[in-house]
Amino acid sequence: MRILRRIPLIAMSYQAVYPPAYNSTYVKATTNTFEMEPHKALDPSQPLSGDAYPYCWMSNVGNPTSQRFHVDLGSAKVIGKIVYCNYHNAGYNTTRGVNGFTLQGSNSSSSFTNLTYATDTGWTTIEKSPASMTRHTQTYDGALFYEITVTSPITPYRYYALKCANNHGDTSYMGIRRLTFYELTY
Repeated sequence: MRILRRIPLIAMSYQAVYPPAYNSTYVKATTNTFEMEPHKALDPSQPLSGDAYPYCWMSNVGNPTSQRFHVDLGSAKVIGKIVYCNYHNAGYNTTRGVNGFTLQGSNSSSSFTNLTYATDTGWTTIEKSPASMTRHTQTYDGALFYEITVTSPITPYRYYALKCANNHGDTSYMGIRRLTFYELTY
């Protein structure tokens, strides 16, 4: 007679993680418009309704595609999901929000500092779902949160990158109102 043993299921949970400080040492982007710096998109104290200036990240004018957005979490962490509120300005200009993107992880500080869009040296592509970011609802002035789930590999990285290919159609800018990284815990 064979005795079957119960194996307990391990419940996954998530904990929000942030960079050690909200500044250009820990959060970088290929370009940004004056005072709409990338670190503001990770700072939970920034408002998610009303005027977007200067409370989020937005690329320089003329850069609506091919932007890298890098985050240093201070130590290696396994990220299981990312929650975001895409770009909007008091509910308008929603076509500026990030659309297509690649998620990457690295443990190389030189990779973190290189913001050249075509350079993937030291970065590992991370599988995620969905494949693109949802556009913020036009005229809705407030937080609409969407989730990106990491599907593989489940590897601890100190540095994470969103390689933002395009936006939702604006010909001048690309931006994100809020990004929150969630560490996978058991």
